[in-house]
Amino acid sequence: MSQVERELRILETLEQNPEITQANLAAQLGVAVGSVNWYLKRLIRKGYVKATKMKRRRLKYFVTPQGLALKARLTSQYMEASLRVYRELREAAKETLTQARGAGYSAVSADGKGEAIEIFRLTCLEEGGRVERNPSFSLPVVRAEGTAFVVEWPVERRLGPADELQIRLSLQVPPVQRIRSILAQQDTLLSIWSERLRRAHPEMSDLARCRMMFERLAQND
Repeated sequence: MSQVERELRILETLEQNPEITQANLAAQLGVAVGSVNWYLKRLIRKGYVKATKMKRRRLKYFVTPQGLALKARLTSQYMEASLRVYRELREAAKETLTQARGAGYSAVSADGKGEAIEIFRLTCLEEGGRVERNPSFSLPVVRAEGTAFVVEWPVERRLGPADELQIRLSLQVPPVQRIRSILAQQDTLLSIWSERLRRAHPEMSDLARCRMMFERLAQND
């Protein structure tokens, strides 16, 4: 998690739950309590957050107007960074698919989970490639490493009964089911971006936010 995303999530959480403890905040972010304490002190020192004492030494946090302005800027930066990573992954996916086709493979196997692999599957689908979800000895296996993809090439050998069975079973999976799964992943990602824009620019209409989001997608694609 980048510093921009971490500060953005802290501000969002404090705005929604001003009485959250540092321990709970650290658990949500997946970091040490000491790291949360350092970020909070930094935000307070810069005037983005105010803290008032409550009973039993607990603190209540308030995001200041300056903090709300910072949250809007961080939201924009986060979206720009996300779109940049999305573009890099798409380019890397196209290069990987081209490499596999150049080696004589009409399909590849994708190993792993997460946004990177889903973007790889979506890109291959758009480019007319076929991606198997389960690793196969007869196909190149693609794994995500950061904003790149690595390929594990198969050892050439004759197909056995188990390989043939796996191929027959994989071909029985309806393509529509794969497309629906990929579209669901895209819908979730777009919903997250839309919600962040809504929080950063509450004065904008739904149509204006939608237009801004897709304009940025078009600029970064």
